[in-house]
Amino acid sequence: MKKILLLLIVFAMMTSVVFANGLSLNSIGPKGFGMGGAFIGLANDPTAIYWNPAGLVGQQTGISLFTTDVIPFATFKNETFGIDAKTNTNHYISPNLFVNYNLGKFGLGFGAYVPAGLGAEWNGADLKVYNEDPSAEFEWMSEIGVFNFSPAFAYNFYQKFNVGVAANIYYGMLKMKKPEDMLTQDSRLDTQTEFDIAGMGYGFTVSMKWKCFLTDKLDLGITYRSPINVKFEGNADIDMDITGDGIADLTDKDARMDIEWPAWFGFGAAFIPCEKLTFTLDAQYSNWSTLDTPVAEIDDMPTDQVGNMGTVEQKMHLNWEDAVQIRIGSEY
Repeated sequence: MKKILLLLIVFAMMTSVVFANGLSLNSIGPKGFGMGGAFIGLANDPTAIYWNPAGLVGQQTGISLFTTDVIPFATFKNETFGIDAKTNTNHYISPNLFVNYNLGKFGLGFGAYVPAGLGAEWNGADLKVYNEDPSAEFEWMSEIGVFNFSPAFAYNFYQKFNVGVAANIYYGMLKMKKPEDMLTQDSRLDTQTEFDIAGMGYGFTVSMKWKCFLTDKLDLGITYRSPINVKFEGNADIDMDITGDGIADLTDKDARMDIEWPAWFGFGAAFIPCEKLTFTLDAQYSNWSTLDTPVAEIDDMPTDQVGNMGTVEQKMHLNWEDAVQIRIGSEY
């Protein structure tokens, strides 16, 4: 049900595997995942906090606890340089907790879950990435993810028409290692850059869910999730190998980066012809083009050949485009 894209430039111009919806893992919950991520119109378990908070109305009080294990994979070949590499088999485990409480016409909920996150790690020797000493290859990896703390509220506004809202409090984490080969006026400069940064961001979700006026067998839903800008801060370590001059370590430098998780909009329908059979259809849109060129800022870095220090910017060109997904699912 998901299209997998191989991007050659992700964050530190590294190869990584991402789903067609960027970094988002928008198949939250075993039921939503099993139905291909077409769950906006149905939203009848505690994960409605993510899919469509309006679906909390009328549910039985309950707790849902589960874990997701994401195992990205990618390959890269370049015959000119004799490269035939693949990513290490890493497990990115995400815990998820959802709680909901039934108050008749009201529904309350709280979710603590991972809505987005991926990673990739390459063997530097396989990619033939070395510094001046060929026995000491550079490292090449990334891990990025967010944990969302999301209180939610839903209300049966009129007959079979529900509305819902949720707050999204993102805590983001980013670790990255990347090599670079830069030319100065009189030498070649090999560097190994490492980031370990984290930050917070805030947004909201609004949604509606209702019975079709033509038939009680058809549920419809609409969800909008606002963009969330996570302001990452932390440390950057840079090892520079200057030909003939040895190694210069620039460690524990203050680093910053803003990464925006895009606005997300979805429409869903759930057709229930009989008690045990359900069909779902979703159309989901993500505004990924807003995350075009993240910029990392590193303080107290050399800015010229004479030793002046200042803030250096590293731009990361993603060239991502907006994504539209059509998802279908069924349950018996």
